Amino acid sequence: MELRSKGLGKKSVTMCLGEAEVTDTGKAMVVSGKMGAPVYWEYTITMTEQDLVDILGIVSKKGTASFFLGCENKGRVVKAAIGDGSKLVFGVATGIFRKSDRRSAASDVTGDMSATTE
Repeated sequence: MELRSKGLGKKSVTMCLGEAEVTDTGKAMVVSGKMGAPVYWEYTITMTEQDLVDILGIVSKKGTASFFLGCENKGRVVKAAIGDGSKLVFGVATGIFRKSDRRSAASDVTGDMSATTE
């Protein structure tokens, strides 16, 4: 990914998101890594739920489809979308079930008897 900043003049900075680390703080997703030439800076991007919704919205825009159709290696992009997309869906589904299991276990521990009848 190429980033430009007025502070760099006409230069740009490169960032490889594929090498980034992602951390969940509970309230935000933090993406961090190192930028390449001409400056070697460490970066941190803090994204909220709304930011993630906005990024997913970008994927569905006409310009994204047009860019995709012009890609030389469409198969690579499709493979990444299917592979990473299925990992995301599986991860979300697993997380939902784990939260559900934790809630059930917590109600068992606290003696929640609301579902029982005498």
